[in-house]
Amino acid sequence: MEFLATAAGAHGGGDHARAENLVRPVNYVLRILALVTTFIAAIIVGVAREAESLLTVSGVAGDFKVKATGNPQFDYFVAVNAIVCIYSAASLWIWMKGGTKKLTFALAMVDLVAVVLLFSGLGSASAMGILFRKGYGDFCPNICKAFSKFCAHVFAGIAMSTFSAVAYLLLVFLSLVNLYASSSL
Repeated sequence: MEFLATAAGAHGGGDHARAENLVRPVNYVLRILALVTTFIAAIIVGVAREAESLLTVSGVAGDFKVKATGNPQFDYFVAVNAIVCIYSAASLWIWMKGGTKKLTFALAMVDLVAVVLLFSGLGSASAMGILFRKGYGDFCPNICKAFSKFCAHVFAGIAMSTFSAVAYLLLVFLSLVNLYASSSL
């Protein structure tokens, strides 16, 4: 950790100001990235639906529909991304106003909660995505073979949310390094 603190400018008064000047733009970029990607993920999965005419086992054609809304796992994923999107906008506004070490620490803690929420939403949606892609015997056939557009939307939303989760992990790391660099240890 000493290397990180030295790299961030823990030693010397002017070094901390330079470290803060480097961290600030990166923080903005990561918060904007998280805001945009959580918004896109929530929208993509929230509107994911597809209808197809398929032959049944008995040889009769039927119209089948699949949609993400109404499925608890995808609803949770959409809700988590919407919540984190709103928090991203609020935290970006707070960060732009500037603040103290206490505010930086508070944002780092809520950023950590955002990481936890995003990864739990990712786990939820990914489990259903894998089930849809691989199937589960007769209980749940391979849905992605018949509904490829729907699955493409779901997996695109999962990818966007993954970028958000990584951005928030980096934000937590940067905040903690910045707090360590500004402490008098």
